[in-house]
Amino acid sequence: MKRALFSVGFHLPAAILEAGHPMIKSAMKKQNSWSSRAEAMEYWTTRRLFKTFDPAFTQAWLDEGLVDQPDGSVQLVFQNFQEAHMYKTTPTETPIIGGKNGILKQYDAVDVNGTFLYSNSYKFLERADVEFLKGNFKNLRFEGFDDEHFWPMTDCKGFADKVEHVLKDQE
Repeated sequence: MKRALFSVGFHLPAAILEAGHPMIKSAMKKQNSWSSRAEAMEYWTTRRLFKTFDPAFTQAWLDEGLVDQPDGSVQLVFQNFQEAHMYKTTPTETPIIGGKNGILKQYDAVDVNGTFLYSNSYKFLERADVEFLKGNFKNLRFEGFDDEHFWPMTDCKGFADKVEHVLKDQE
């Protein structure tokens, strides 16, 4: 049902999609410039989501994600509209609408091999989504992990170890 609702959303006029999609609205409102790197660090480390991130991850993210401006301020490399565009084009479309492959053609790669890691907490990707993906991507191995969706950012080393283990299993 969720995929069908998102799919319908892709067929709405952009203004309606942008006004109704919570991730798009959030991206467009997000602050993206600060007077200094220290101010940017304080901003991001007080955000609810980033509070749980490994401090080394947050530092590296800001080191790579901020550009210095001539006036001494800093700005995110990507603009708000770019993040919003990502949410507008995330493959959530069901094949029912737009033909058997959906408008976005995200099911063109059904023969891809690999492992799909997902969080068993099912906050972002629900159990039904995983089952849907298993049915459409027969060549993928699906492996859940018990940490949250943002585990790669909260425990970088633990996640890297998991990826290394998965890659070794695929050899």
